[in-house]
Amino acid sequence: MQNDSKCPLVPLEVAYPTSAARVLSLVGRRLRLDQRWHSLRVASRVSKAWREAFLPHIFYKATLSYPDEYEKWNKIFTAIPAVPRLCLYHVSFDPTKRAVSVMIDHMIKTHDTKSNTRMDELAANAKSASVDPLVNPFPILFGVRSLKYAATLSNPVYVIPQTIHYLSHFPNLERLELCCQFASIREVEHFFAALPPLKHIHFQETMVMKLARTRGSSKARCDFSKLQSLRITELQSHNPDGGDWVIDLLLFRPRLSPKSLQILWIEDWLSDSAMERILQAVSATLTELWMRPGVVDFDVRKSESLPD
Repeated sequence: MQNDSKCPLVPLEVAYPTSAARVLSLVGRRLRLDQRWHSLRVASRVSKAWREAFLPHIFYKATLSYPDEYEKWNKIFTAIPAVPRLCLYHVSFDPTKRAVSVMIDHMIKTHDTKSNTRMDELAANAKSASVDPLVNPFPILFGVRSLKYAATLSNPVYVIPQTIHYLSHFPNLERLELCCQFASIREVEHFFAALPPLKHIHFQETMVMKLARTRGSSKARCDFSKLQSLRITELQSHNPDGGDWVIDLLLFRPRLSPKSLQILWIEDWLSDSAMERILQAVSATLTELWMRPGVVDFDVRKSESLPD
């Protein structure tokens, strides 16, 4: 029998006994992955049950960086209260775009037309720490489980009260993809202290300009006790010591360090001592260890931190 190319393939899970709501959810997921947005919108209008099943796939992810994006999503949140509570799963935010946008708006409002500041100079001078990332208040996003906090420009990120207020809108967050340049390790600590205990963290091209600190110098309590998977990629080009500072961050407070880490994915350089420390801390729960050849000068077979 030939498949009709105009009809989406029914997920394999549907072949097994399941509820009608589960079937609709699987179909909605398939349509979302295939980016069949028109079909999703049409299906959501069939009945109340179909609407509840397909709305989470229509409003699955959002980008909140520019003022017009906030305005658009605020209208959606007001019109459909279920979106912030149940539907929205993933949010992307770029603090540097927000900073530059505010500076440009300020130049326009003050009629600073004589300035010869180029865009790259404007971006280089923008400090996201001094800009409130919230253009308009929006509700607590209880449904969000995944956040991508990525700065596309090289200006340093500072964690100020407005940043902490922004992060407080994600009380049920589980996944974080971090890609930005922090001014210091203290800023990193305050950033994670503002988040709930995470299950999955991906450090990608994350730079810390000032790593030096004295033990006990920060009162920030970063809770990594529920961390299940950790991925470290492309840090060496930004930090001379590669990803060692990530291991220091995770193990800084032993009572809040990872106690249930199952997957460790290393795609950047770690020192022998850092690798030994993290393996010793998570050996009881670790089930998967991925290392790109050449990035870790460490022989796992000779490690005393892992069981035979």
